[in-house]
Amino acid sequence: MEALGKTEEEPKQTCIIFSKERRREAIEKARHLRNEGKQVVLQDLQGVESVDQLSETFEDVIYFIGKKKGEGVNE
Repeated sequence: MEALGKTEEEPKQTCIIFSKERRREAIEKARHLRNEGKQVVLQDLQGVESVDQLSETFEDVIYFIGKKKGEGVNE
């Protein structure tokens, strides 16, 4: 196929990178996107050496990192 100039396109994927504080939110977003028929990869931030390098391999990247807005220390 490659010799004919035709290559099979890989499916477009979304990566959701999350921190432990926002894990549940990231999983819910992934579930929502998958219900729409999209391919989604969930990635814990702790397992990433280079966020920039990882981000380049996906069509779309969504970040759930740090505390959610409005969350206080004692909440």
